[in-house]
Amino acid sequence: MARVIPKPGASATIARALGTLGHDGAAALLGALNGAPGPHERRVYIDALVACRDCDETILEALSNERVELVRDAAEVVGRKRMVPAVPLLAHLLRHAKVDVRTTAWHALEMIGTPEALRALRK
Repeated sequence: MARVIPKPGASATIARALGTLGHDGAAALLGALNGAPGPHERRVYIDALVACRDCDETILEALSNERVELVRDAAEVVGRKRMVPAVPLLAHLLRHAKVDVRTTAWHALEMIGTPEALRALRK
C-alpha cells in the first residue's frame, strides 16, 4: 500500500491511513522510502513520515540504519518533526562519513532549535 502513494492519482488517504498505524505504518513508509526509485518518490514518503502520528520511535531507529540514504532521509524527517529525542543521534551523525548525512543532520538540529541541539552544532 505504501508504494502506491507517489503514483499519479493515488489518494493522500493512503498516506494518512498509514500514518495512523503507528509503528507498522512507519515501518511500511520507511521500507518504501528505502526502495524509492527517485527524488519525487522520496519526497512523498518523507512528507508522509512527517505527518505520521505515533511513528517517532520507528523513525528514530532509522537514524541508525546501515543504508546511508535512509539515514539521511530519516534525519530530514526528525528535523521537520522537531523531534527533540533525536538530538543525541543527530549530534553523532555530524561526524558521519558522508557529507549529505552530515549536512542533513546539521539542518535537522537547526530546525529542532533547542539549546541542546544548538550546543551540538557548536561542538
